[in-house]
Amino acid sequence: LYIPTIRAAKEWLQEQPGEEVWITSHDGLRLYGKFFPCGDSEKTVICFHGYTSEGANDYSTLAKFYLKNGFNLLLVDQRAHGKSEGTYIGFGCLDRFDAKAWVEYIVQRQGEDCRILLHGDSMGAATVLMTAGLELPPQVKAVVSDCAFTSAWDVFSAVLKNRYHLP
Repeated sequence: LYIPTIRAAKEWLQEQPGEEVWITSHDGLRLYGKFFPCGDSEKTVICFHGYTSEGANDYSTLAKFYLKNGFNLLLVDQRAHGKSEGTYIGFGCLDRFDAKAWVEYIVQRQGEDCRILLHGDSMGAATVLMTAGLELPPQVKAVVSDCAFTSAWDVFSAVLKNRYHLP
């Protein structure tokens, strides 16, 4: 039912003008994002995907909403996902510092008057919640956490139980 809608949204997003952007993490990894401008808007949403996904996969349907509502859009591939470097998935622990670096990138790119929204789903939701606990620039105005997990332990326990039938 949803597959045709998602497929159409991904095709639409691929047709939009965007720019591949890169930053370097605090520990030397090259991190990837794709920036979609929305005119001269001062509003930017930075989106963080879920476990084993990529920014363009998880946000293809929401991208249209954000762009049509006047937001610049930055879809990032979290460390060890997509085009970003990294060996280990940090479930938000290391990614929170990467998210802060993406915020600083947007402030530098868009200027001191920009307004930033952080949006994450699943593992990305945990990332944005952990990021919210850091000292952030005043340009960060809101955080959307969609389906964050309670802890990495709970995730591993559920996967081991449900997928591998281990206690």
